[in-house]
Amino acid sequence: MKGLRKTAVTLIAALLLVTMAPLAAAAQSASEQGAPPEQHYDQVVVLVLNKLGAGGEVDKFEKAGIAPHAAVILAAIAKISSQPVDEMIGLSRGGKTPQEIAEKVGADWKKVQETVAEALGFKRDNTARLQERLAKLKEKLAQAQERYQKLLQEQANHEQRIADARAKLGEITNERARYWAEQRITAMEMGLPIIKLQIERNQFVTDMLQKMIAELEAELNK
Repeated sequence: MKGLRKTAVTLIAALLLVTMAPLAAAAQSASEQGAPPEQHYDQVVVLVLNKLGAGGEVDKFEKAGIAPHAAVILAAIAKISSQPVDEMIGLSRGGKTPQEIAEKVGADWKKVQETVAEALGFKRDNTARLQERLAKLKEKLAQAQERYQKLLQEQANHEQRIADARAKLGEITNERARYWAEQRITAMEMGLPIIKLQIERNQFVTDMLQKMIAELEAELNK
């Protein structure tokens, strides 16, 4: 297991370097020495190539003297562009950089990087994080929607209490008692805009959460 982890770390580091140098360096060096250098396509590299749909092309990469980390980049470009690995190898041996190869075959470079990251397992980690955030947002949305319904009911109850109080005013014959009943109704009416403001705020929060959830779901479905 330690050996596999070491290989994975080495592969990741090499993938960072390959974006800054031509993929053909290894092949050209091999050509100058008369034979391709020995490459180490161990099971970690083969696993990554399998995820990129190029698991059966290891022999071609080895014979061309393509380093494992460079092979991963080429496999990703081939997958995105739906072009054969042979063409990617030919372009790399011609001295083109990864970006140049991607541009030539119509593969978006950012997509290439994302595809490699996914093959290495990074996207799964990010997906797990996004899914966790999505679950929390949905929980908050459910709470906001429940609160919204309660506020609507509170508004209806409040308006009914005001209506009932007004209906009883005619039954009050004592002038002083009627005055205080009217004051009580006024106080109740002053509370109604507060409830409506809470409803408006809650609706804003609900809409915001729904938009955030939609964006996260779109991100997860890419």
